[in-house]
Parts: sequence; C-alpha cells; structure tokens
Amino acid sequence: YTTLFRSDASSGLSILSIISSTSPFIGLFGTVVGILESFARFSTHSKVSFSVIAPAISEALIATAAGILVAIFAYTFHQILSRKVYEFNVYIKSQSQILLSRK
Repeated sequence: YTTLFRSDASSGLSILSIISSTSPFIGLFGTVVGILESFARFSTHSKVSFSVIAPAISEALIATAAGILVAIFAYTFHQILSRKVYEFNVYIKSQSQILLSRK
C-alpha cells in the first residue's frame, strides 16, 4: 500500500521538476531571440546609438528574468513537496508496521 500512496502523493512532482529545470533555458532562448530581432530591426539604420539599443535589449532580458523567477518558485515548491511526500511515506510505513505487528 505504501507504494500506492507514494505514487499518488508524488504524481505531479515530475512535471514540477521539468518546469524548474527548463524554464531558465526557455527564458534565455527568449532573450536571444529578442536581441536578434532588435539587431535585425536596427540593421537598416546607418547610425544607432546606445540609447536606442538599450531599451530593446532590456526588453529581451525580461524573458530571462521571467524564466529564472518561474524556475525559483517551481524548484522551491518541488523541494517542499518532495520532502512532504517522503515524510508521508515514512509515516504510512511506520503506521502499517505498527498495525501488522499487532496481529
């Protein structure tokens, strides 16, 4: 029974782990695409100053910040829930051993 309880209690942890490990890379990809788009937009201009490029790059960096923010929360909740599943499994196992030893 403990395996059944453990699998039910940890059913969404794999997805949470995947989200926490891939979201920074998705954010980084968004940053690269944003910077490439901004450079492509500025390629038609003969002179481009830093004051024109900086806002476009800062917009692209928002994607990285969002990816890291998602990763922090997903990883934190993954660790908390993994610990709770472990504690629950230990509790169920000890209770089942107590019940089985009474026979």
